[in-house]
Amino acid sequence: MKAFSEYHSSKQKTLLNGEIIPEGYGPEETLQIALDNLFNHNNVAPFISKQLIQRLITSNPTPQYVTRVARVFNDNGAGVRGDLAAVIKAIYLDDARHFGSVLNYQGKLKEPLITTIQFWRNLDAKTGNGYYNTWGLYNTYGQGPMKSPSVFNFYRPDYQPVYLRSDGLVAPELQIANDSTIIGIMNKHFADLVWNAAEGKTSLSPKLLYVYIKNDMNHLKNYGIESLLDQYNVLYFAGSMSHETRQALLDLSAYFIDNQDRQRVSYLLYMIAISPEFNLQY
Repeated sequence: MKAFSEYHSSKQKTLLNGEIIPEGYGPEETLQIALDNLFNHNNVAPFISKQLIQRLITSNPTPQYVTRVARVFNDNGAGVRGDLAAVIKAIYLDDARHFGSVLNYQGKLKEPLITTIQFWRNLDAKTGNGYYNTWGLYNTYGQGPMKSPSVFNFYRPDYQPVYLRSDGLVAPELQIANDSTIIGIMNKHFADLVWNAAEGKTSLSPKLLYVYIKNDMNHLKNYGIESLLDQYNVLYFAGSMSHETRQALLDLSAYFIDNQDRQRVSYLLYMIAISPEFNLQY
């Protein structure tokens, strides 16, 4: 964006906390002073810190957690304010990140696009021509690259489903979860992980995205299902797969025992993709 002096008022201006911009300042100088004024406001550190925690760790951080991170935003230990590298480090290394607070209030729902990208990365997903058609993702997920419906992103940080209001809790990501997106996401996972596994195709379209599960098939063949699930536990559950989920995956693998390893692996991945434990981040 470019500022035009002829449309700018050079009169004296009063900002937050009574700071004055003297008469005669140009648009660029005025903008910089105004941004610095906002940046140094006392509300900025807790506001930014809480939303970063919500995006990265948990939807309902305690006030104490927010306060600890906000202190780092205000001063990184070397007198620097707004050092986001230090802020992110504080968020991830805080005791609340590792030990939680009240168990029922810990964690967050993963953004649907993040769940898909997690599989794409682990399974070396790619197209033949190097181009990726993402135009339809918004209709499926309720979000997509450069498709935010407003400057406030895809959902509000204070969104409260009806059933959480009495507890004073929020679940921002649920604002884009509805009957259409939930079914659409499940279908998209099935298309990616079952229909579009490259190993099941005799020829590949250069325009379509395929996942490559050969390494997982070899792992299953050479080391067995228990070892493969150990690997999936790390890749998709951060080492926290429950006994119940593991048993469900073992039962699914046994059901497909007479099928090709490709089908067994594809359906295991699909079951993981739609499992509650995978879609919740603790």
